[in-house]
Amino acid sequence: MFSKPAAPVESAPAVMRDVSPVPLSVLSLDLEQPPIGWLAYLGNIGVEIVEDDLGRPSIHRHDARRLIAEHRDNEVRKAEVRAAAEKRAIESDQAFRASLNRGVPTSVIPADSTYAQAAMVSQLNELDYRPQRTSLMEEVFSNSKEMTIHPLEREEVDWP
Repeated sequence: MFSKPAAPVESAPAVMRDVSPVPLSVLSLDLEQPPIGWLAYLGNIGVEIVEDDLGRPSIHRHDARRLIAEHRDNEVRKAEVRAAAEKRAIESDQAFRASLNRGVPTSVIPADSTYAQAAMVSQLNELDYRPQRTSLMEEVFSNSKEMTIHPLEREEVDWP
């Protein structure tokens, strides 16, 4: 059974890390495939497509390094744009919340009142009251010894 000598193993070509091409299938693990496909995209940006030792479509390592660096830069730019948009949204939300009505303060609301009653009381409390002149009836019923005289203004009426 083991009488035959082992067949000689064909040695694979030496793969040098800095010169061996990167297959497109491996590149797809790190970068999302463009909508038009790798072959068309790489042809549009001037990247040469070569075959590796297994016959797979590949690109040179320096081109792969450049594509990955561009992808990393794009991700950084996208993150900055997202952060700026989020900051603007937060500022806009804070401005909107500042413009909202403050509602009914809880210190004004009696325990057994409805919201409508509390809102009415709150609006009445915000009004600027000016002392009104007292009417004749109020003065009579106040049992005060003082009496305020309010002169009547006379309008001149032209009778025909």
